[in-house]
Amino acid sequence: MGKELEIKFSLEDKDYSIFQDWLKNNAEAEGREEHEEWYINNPASSFNFDRNGLKDADNYFRIRKTNQNEASVTLKLWQPDPEKPGHHTHCIEHEFKTSDLDSTRDLFQALGYTDITKVIKSREIYNYDVFEIVIDNVKELGIFIEVELKEEFNDPKAGHRKIKLFLKDTGIEKIKEQTRGYVSMFWNPEHDHGVTKYMKDY
Repeated sequence: MGKELEIKFSLEDKDYSIFQDWLKNNAEAEGREEHEEWYINNPASSFNFDRNGLKDADNYFRIRKTNQNEASVTLKLWQPDPEKPGHHTHCIEHEFKTSDLDSTRDLFQALGYTDITKVIKSREIYNYDVFEIVIDNVKELGIFIEVELKEEFNDPKAGHRKIKLFLKDTGIEKIKEQTRGYVSMFWNPEHDHGVTKYMKDY
């Protein structure tokens, strides 16, 4: 079991160029991965619900295959923000590796996990200080950036502040912070989950 704390966002062209230059000059490139993911759900005991007219979930069950012929199964339990109803502070992850992807998918299907949302993306990975930075090019959605705090934390607010200070230091002017993940974007294609945040006020 692990804890994940990150900020996901997109950038306009000017800030994206600034951010790429900053990564090139400061961060350590770790390579590129191709991800094929299946977010699965059992309709008889569903994670999903309606929130303000949108399809949503607080827990996600994912099977992922990478171009390194690795596969994993992950249960993501998003922790609610007590100060912002409908928002989350961080995620608790339960993950294990599997060597037989097809049999794993067949097993969960036999258990009733027949509701599937597929996500395909290319991921560039960078490391800097206590942060992992990834640039995701998601098929049918576009380019997004995730900055994850890779050190232990007890206070999610302090962790988010650390990421925000890092983003300010890169020289970008504004981001469009995403309040939901890729699955929610596919579920609700007419809804914009992004909120514009200016670094001077961040």
